[in-house]
Amino acid sequence: MDYIGIIFLAIVFIYFIKGWKKGFVVNLLESLKTVLGFVAAFLLCKEAGAYLLTTSFGLNMIASFEENLLGINEAFGTIVTAENQAIITENIWKYLTIPASFEESIKELVIGYIANEPNFSIGYYIAKAITSYATVAAGFVLVLIVFGIVFWILLKIFKSLSENQGFVSRLLGGAVGVIRAAIFVGIICYVLNVFSAMVPSSGIGTFINNSINHELGISKFFFDHNIVSYILDLIMTKL
Repeated sequence: MDYIGIIFLAIVFIYFIKGWKKGFVVNLLESLKTVLGFVAAFLLCKEAGAYLLTTSFGLNMIASFEENLLGINEAFGTIVTAENQAIITENIWKYLTIPASFEESIKELVIGYIANEPNFSIGYYIAKAITSYATVAAGFVLVLIVFGIVFWILLKIFKSLSENQGFVSRLLGGAVGVIRAAIFVGIICYVLNVFSAMVPSSGIGTFINNSINHELGISKFFFDHNIVSYILDLIMTKL
């Protein structure tokens, strides 16, 4: 029996019914809430982080990080000057424990801060660079929360009107529900594909392959028309 395919059909049916009950506008807003929230957070987190860096939140964080770098200041001198800048920026990194993925970016930020804000300690520049990453992360969360609140208010307004929606609105709501189901099922298919490829001879791997190759062809249809795989392929070609 094509158990996986039957489960997928059940998911699509449940999402359609939920979309039908909520209507088009409410279901669309619920779908966009997460997507637009993350898109906005990615687009605006740097600006939000730059603002937070200038507030008491950011300044206190810089001071806190700088306190932990007093040993660095003692080793390389209190103030970075034109005379000692090259030596400091060349040798400072071996005294710091920074993840490799952030090291180059931290270096660029430190050198930029030294050029734009002269006559501070190397500890201050490093602390500000580290804080800038922390405030960008905080900015991401802040934008996500703001968008969540805005959409929550809109959903409250439209949900109060959902009982009066007509057939077309409910049908479109069901259609949006099917799209949400397709994305959810696509994620499941992607995970199952990865798992099956990793352990093809295991019991679960065999179960997945048997479902995909079942004569009903329901699972095969969902796996062959996986919207998540289409999106990932598109992203990879753009990169």
